[in-house]
Amino acid sequence: MRFELVDKLVEQREKMAEAAQAFRDREEQAKQELEALKRQYEQTILQSVREGKDMTKELDALSEQIAAAEKAYKRRQEERAAYSNIPNRISITQEDIVREWNEVFRPHVVETRLNPTLKRLLRAKKELIDATMDYLALNKEVTDEINRTVDVAGESVRYKLKGVAFDYRKDVEKYFVTEDDLYWLSRGEMPRSFQYVDPKEYE
Repeated sequence: MRFELVDKLVEQREKMAEAAQAFRDREEQAKQELEALKRQYEQTILQSVREGKDMTKELDALSEQIAAAEKAYKRRQEERAAYSNIPNRISITQEDIVREWNEVFRPHVVETRLNPTLKRLLRAKKELIDATMDYLALNKEVTDEINRTVDVAGESVRYKLKGVAFDYRKDVEKYFVTEDDLYWLSRGEMPRSFQYVDPKEYE
């Protein structure tokens, strides 16, 4: 399950970031080229002084290159600033996101995933209620039959006749949904009371 419109928004933002980085990279490259030419100009002057050479031609050529590099650097700065000031570079708006979610994505999820799951929950709830009522009715029938048997055979047999009621808490926790089960379910985890139940017992 993916909300595709938000993926498209991410894609637009990534492209925008890539374009912005490209403008920054070009500006940085122009800056480095300009600084390199200036360093070369300074080194040429020092060389001219140290060696006593006339390097006017070299310096004039470097001056022209520096002037061109300065223009190129300024142009790159202007390009980056102009790109940064372009409005509405992302075509997907927050209103688009909300509308697509509420009118398209969520209805599809409700129809294809939520409603079938809710039906399963209702069927499971009904099965649990029916099974619980059947168990309680059976326990009553057995208890009534014990009482009838005791009336006939004598009170001394009462505690020797085994019923079907659960004698231990672990059995109650195994077969009924408890608050502890609901706690683990609320955390999205398998209830501890059901973790080690053998599937053969309910298949």
